[in-house]
Amino acid sequence: VHNQLLVEQVRQISQAGGGRIDADTYATAESFDLARIGAGSVASAVDHLMLGTARNGFALVR
Repeated sequence: VHNQLLVEQVRQISQAGGGRIDADTYATAESFDLARIGAGSVASAVDHLMLGTARNGFALVR
């Protein structure tokens, strides 16, 4: 889980076309949208597990 400041920083960097978040981390123009897709896939897996529409789940996200 990341704090809101980092989420906003990644959004802004992505909107600007990409750039460095810090010395070791780079964001592309697609990074923010891809992070949202990844987080959404995890939330969807949890929803299915809690609703009983899936017996197990696996989400490989980075």
